[in-house]
Amino acid sequence: MIKALNFKLFRILLLFLPVINPVNTQAQYYAGGQSPGSLKWDQINSAYFQIIFPKGYENQANYLANILEYARVLDGKTLQNFPRKISVLLHNRTANSNAEVGWAPRRIEFFTQSPQDSYAQEWLQQLALHEYRHVVQLDKMNQGITKLLYVLFGQQITAGVYGLFVPWWFIEGDAVVTETALSRSGRGRQPLFEMEMRAQLLQKGAFSYDKAAHGSYKDFTTSHYHLGYYLVGYGRAKYGSELWRKALDNVAKYPFTITPFSNSLKKQTGLNKAEFYRSSLADLDSIWKEVDGKLEKTAFQNLTKSQSFIDYQNPIAVSKDQIIAFKDDYQSVSELVLLDSLGKEQQVSFLALHFKETLSSKNGVVCWAEYDFDPRWAYQSFTKIVTYSLKSKEKSVFSAQKRYFSPALNSDASKVVAAESSVNDEHGLAIIELLGGLKEKEFKTLSNDFFSYPNWSANDTKLVAVCLNDQGKSLVEFDIASGKYSYLLPFSAVDISKPIYWRDYILYQAAYTGISNIFALRLSDRQIYQITSSAFGAHSPQIWNGQLLYSEYTADGNQIALSGIDSMDWKPMLEAENSSFPLAEILQKQEDTLLLNSAIPQKKYEIKKYSKIGHLINPHSWGPFSFSMDTYGFKPGATMSSQNKLSTLIMSLGYEYDLNFQEGTTFAEIAYLGWYPAIDARVDYGYHQRIAHDARADSNFILSYNETNLRTAVYVPLFFSSGTWSQRIQPRLEYSYKQLDVMNIGVELKKSNYQILSYSIQCSNFQKSAKQALFPKWGQQINFIYLQSPFDVSGSLFAFNSAFYFPGFSKHHGLRVYFAYQNRIGDADFYANQIVFSRGYIGLNFEEPISYKMDYKLPLAYPDFNIGSLLYLKRISLGLFYDETFERKTAGTNYRSVGNDLLFEVHFLRSFIPFELGLRSVYLLESKSPYFGFLGTIKI
Repeated sequence: MIKALNFKLFRILLLFLPVINPVNTQAQYYAGGQSPGSLKWDQINSAYFQIIFPKGYENQANYLANILEYARVLDGKTLQNFPRKISVLLHNRTANSNAEVGWAPRRIEFFTQSPQDSYAQEWLQQLALHEYRHVVQLDKMNQGITKLLYVLFGQQITAGVYGLFVPWWFIEGDAVVTETALSRSGRGRQPLFEMEMRAQLLQKGAFSYDKAAHGSYKDFTTSHYHLGYYLVGYGRAKYGSELWRKALDNVAKYPFTITPFSNSLKKQTGLNKAEFYRSSLADLDSIWKEVDGKLEKTAFQNLTKSQSFIDYQNPIAVSKDQIIAFKDDYQSVSELVLLDSLGKEQQVSFLALHFKETLSSKNGVVCWAEYDFDPRWAYQSFTKIVTYSLKSKEKSVFSAQKRYFSPALNSDASKVVAAESSVNDEHGLAIIELLGGLKEKEFKTLSNDFFSYPNWSANDTKLVAVCLNDQGKSLVEFDIASGKYSYLLPFSAVDISKPIYWRDYILYQAAYTGISNIFALRLSDRQIYQITSSAFGAHSPQIWNGQLLYSEYTADGNQIALSGIDSMDWKPMLEAENSSFPLAEILQKQEDTLLLNSAIPQKKYEIKKYSKIGHLINPHSWGPFSFSMDTYGFKPGATMSSQNKLSTLIMSLGYEYDLNFQEGTTFAEIAYLGWYPAIDARVDYGYHQRIAHDARADSNFILSYNETNLRTAVYVPLFFSSGTWSQRIQPRLEYSYKQLDVMNIGVELKKSNYQILSYSIQCSNFQKSAKQALFPKWGQQINFIYLQSPFDVSGSLFAFNSAFYFPGFSKHHGLRVYFAYQNRIGDADFYANQIVFSRGYIGLNFEEPISYKMDYKLPLAYPDFNIGSLLYLKRISLGLFYDETFERKTAGTNYRSVGNDLLFEVHFLRSFIPFELGLRSVYLLESKSPYFGFLGTIKI
């Protein structure tokens, strides 16, 4: 959902590339990961949904089945499309909050952990409205030419047409519009969602369409969710909901027109995509300028005056002289920084994959939460609580394989309170002793409210937190000694977050005014006062030296602000004016309905076992070409692909035809990923003819033979993360067999079968990279491989590959040093080379080669330049290299080359797919001859 963009984009790309581009790619299938193999699964079958879930998650699965059956009709209304039954997989073992819709095979996947920054609607309801709208969009492709293509290609073509011809801003924007129009919450109603586009338009103006749609390495651009909400929503408000229904109809019926989406827009509005974008943003700019002119804004001191995008979040005092905050920008990785009252900055620590929602500091200690990944199972993760001593500069990590969020330190930094969620969605607050890691106390409400942003009172006797249930959001206060609690605010659909105690008040950020501002709740009489009046958004309140410390949003990110906190200047909340753009209300009137808790059915569904064995086979795509999971290659032929819904068994059966030799091969491939060691195998069989030489007769002849190949492998893909470093280790054992059966009478081969065992281990260690980086700043890759034929007298091969990454001479420059060694022992000519030789040379063969390469990369420019709709140029970079390969045992020629790669990162025809194209110039030092070639890759 909110954070699924990269996965979704990658998935769609993988699905449609086989259809449009028959060259090497990474895979025909998409499998984001697997749950632990020991999990047992159950299922619920309603009229239009198969809910597949881990045993123990029955109540939530039943609740979701009722929500989906109810939301299905609401979601399909404006597109006039109501899809057939679909499977929904629930993953409740992860710490991340996400969801995605896959289409080969067709399915929805929910990651059920509620996020700390959730708006005022239950997580499963949010997912149901948003993700099912994607199902409606995709299913809308099943008409016209695309429906006919489905008969030829299966589900992959549906995803292909959708991914190629529907803009990404529409895909996500339409889903955000739907969740907003059909609920009292939804992101379109949230000021924190609106502020990015609002700030950009009022402070920087509208970017070009291509820059807004495809991003920039130079300037911050809003996501497809933000951009899409305003384009889709504004289009519906001005032209009616049929505008987008007709656009999708046109894509499905006429994909061969290349720009069917834009053609439909042009026909209905007189504007193409780029013109529609400019018109919509011009109107939004006018509306927001008028609102901005009426605001009485709070005066504040800006501690951080950045000239480019730098985002400071969660500033908090660590002493009377310094504050600390999270910092993000495009030029470096996430970090923790100290700042003084003049804004002078000092780096404290680089950050791993952390939760940005909260940062706590007490008694010289800083605390935050990070992800704790399972090394094998992508769909199992936890959190760890990290503390950092500003005095000793030592970091401590507490990990109990639990899911603790938003940790906050007590006054002496001996304990934290954190929001906790179990795998079965049992929610509470936990007080944890940092020294021993023991859970001292836990607090829950009778209605199992979901908690976020907990904090301590000044004397450590009370706790305050945001709570969420089916009635919306409120603040809850617990007495630590007795465990009793009380709600401080009525539950509502207004988003509130980040409460702190101050005197007789609780300060918190809220969306009452249509712009995120900071408010004060007086505990004595529950009166609410507005403290700030921000242009775009004020949040994360803290107190520093008697002043209000907070984040103030700008078009260049959140800046750190200081303002007075005199209660005499506060405005009672009853006098606060709402400054939001009423687009959500217009959209809701078009729907003429809402997803209401009181209207959700209460049906009790039958729960049945979901057999993993019984659901291994799930054919989803086919086509008149062959695809190899083993080589990632495409050839004419025919392929049937299968992937089960748990993404543990992936199969491909087919026939491939080699145009060069005009002969065919039948093959079968399988990969099973559901055990701790993964297994894959391939078998193929084909009739071949080759020119052979008869040494006795000294003549050539046509050798006819049947060839059978078998390959099977066992490997363990492991992932580890520590601080800003991530490691991957994959040991692999592979057996391969080749049998040649000669059809020529009287002809015998010296050797007709080969059996090879391969032992390898791949290791990598990389530091987290900045967005503008071309290489990792620091990193290492090492690969050992040993090949042998233990069942005959053939020789063996040993190879070692390595790559080391270092910082360059300037920011974002990078150096990669490659070193490799290979040794053929005995009769080993039939083994393929396992190392890479010097660029520019072909046909090299060695017995014991050594190869090394040096690559230096640097960015030249970030043009953000487009030529109409033809292309958009995001980055120009240069790579310089030197290669050398030589034979270790005998003196001979050193094959050396030098050269450069001039690279351009571009988007063609306003497609979301980024390509890196370039020209390679190589000079071969031995032959003193130049070589030129074109380069092309897809940037993921």
